[in-house]
Amino acid sequence: MKRNNTVSIELQIERAPFIMDLWRPAQIARLLFCAGGIALKNFPSMRWKLKSDNSLLTDTDIRIEKLFSKHFNHPEKGIFMIGEETIAEKEDEYISAALNGKCWIVDPIDGTAPFANNIPTWGISLGFSEKGRLSNGAIFLPFSGELYMTVENSAWMADNVSLDPMPKTLKMKKMRRPRANFAKGGMLSVSQDIVKRGSLNLKNPVQAVCCSVFSAAGLLRGRYSAYLGSSKLWDVAGAIPLLLSLGFHIALPDGRKIERQISDENCRLFDSRKNRRWRYKDSLIISPDKKTFDSLRKAFSIT
Repeated sequence: MKRNNTVSIELQIERAPFIMDLWRPAQIARLLFCAGGIALKNFPSMRWKLKSDNSLLTDTDIRIEKLFSKHFNHPEKGIFMIGEETIAEKEDEYISAALNGKCWIVDPIDGTAPFANNIPTWGISLGFSEKGRLSNGAIFLPFSGELYMTVENSAWMADNVSLDPMPKTLKMKKMRRPRANFAKGGMLSVSQDIVKRGSLNLKNPVQAVCCSVFSAAGLLRGRYSAYLGSSKLWDVAGAIPLLLSLGFHIALPDGRKIERQISDENCRLFDSRKNRRWRYKDSLIISPDKKTFDSLRKAFSIT
């Protein structure tokens, strides 16, 4: 990794080893680019299956999770993976070990519904936790070529990443938290449950894109003034380290902060109800400051 100055770095993209036991940005980028290539090759799919919770599943979700599993799922070496499409197959003993050891938390296609319906608001999420603490994260939007990744405890980004051919180097810029613009009419991103079951008393424009990763990228760039909605751990595991490193405020409506530590106090890690497991116990409110958070939590309700 070559430093150019205080605000940019150049990564020499490297092939990932068979077993990934540490957060190595150059190798993480390569894996995300490989996953993105699979996704773009199969976009649009326009074919899907319905899972038990009525969410959509495509062959691309499964292929990308298999790619990640090859590098991230090695419990015999103390390396674990919590993946959206495979975690239901794991026993509680595996999950406990994952949450107390080194664990990769992946969402192979976040926004499968838009992906399957030929709408480009989807992305790939990858988080890394050690002893239950989210130390690093990355999100990648292959369609627009946007990569966001933690490097040395800071948030960095690259634009216009082309995967044809695979990049050999990658110039990334250090990010700064965007200015809060909620009070000036900034756009709010919301999840489907807010649209279907919630009520918002706001004058701000609202958009539901069915993708936490796309929403997180919008927050990081100041395109969205805040996010409000229901999420599971893998939806936001890649985004949380990025957002917190920039000083974003992440909390449940009752004020409980979401920090790097993965906790059963705010996320249903061992809920016996299959469709509720891994879901945060209430809607997440993500905003650049507490003032915006306070305004939002007073303005919405959900049944």
